[in-house]
Amino acid sequence: MQHAAELELDRRLRAGVTAVEAIEALEADRELDPGLRERCIGLARAESDDPHWLAEQVWVVVRTPSASPENYARALWRAERACSLTAEDSRLLLARGAAKLRLFEISAAILDLERSATGAAGVPDRLPFLAMAYYRAGRLADAREQVEKLSEIMRTYGGVTKAEPNFRSRFWDDDPDLQALMAEAVQLVRGDGR
Repeated sequence: MQHAAELELDRRLRAGVTAVEAIEALEADRELDPGLRERCIGLARAESDDPHWLAEQVWVVVRTPSASPENYARALWRAERACSLTAEDSRLLLARGAAKLRLFEISAAILDLERSATGAAGVPDRLPFLAMAYYRAGRLADAREQVEKLSEIMRTYGGVTKAEPNFRSRFWDDDPDLQALMAEAVQLVRGDGR
């Protein structure tokens, strides 16, 4: 029943309504099974129209290469929703680009990832996604350049750069997902891990 509720809620939210509007429509929908309706309402209450909350939900999924296509699609929908709720935000563009990359929408991913770079110069978690996107697009020199930047961050000052003095504590030591993401990019680009 939980999966059916998620699918029903996704269908309604993809129509472009807010979580609040979805709840109102669900409460008024007497055609829907009462148990399913209650589960959908509960899920909708857990959803948010806060773009940064949505982006965090995207990151939970896109930071790993092993999520299901359905989860990547849901992450992309959330990233699209987050981007539609606010002015251009480099972190939201990064989340959307990462979701597109995981769904092999390579050209669109590159556009978002490159646009995210203009507002977030030096953000280390952009580099592995760009490296992988460039690699998958056949832009091998660009992919290697991103991996070299990434490698420099990883080895300079033990993970701390002058430009990012808090990098080690904010990202490297405390974030095994980021470490895995960096390793994934390096393996793909240097090890030809298509």
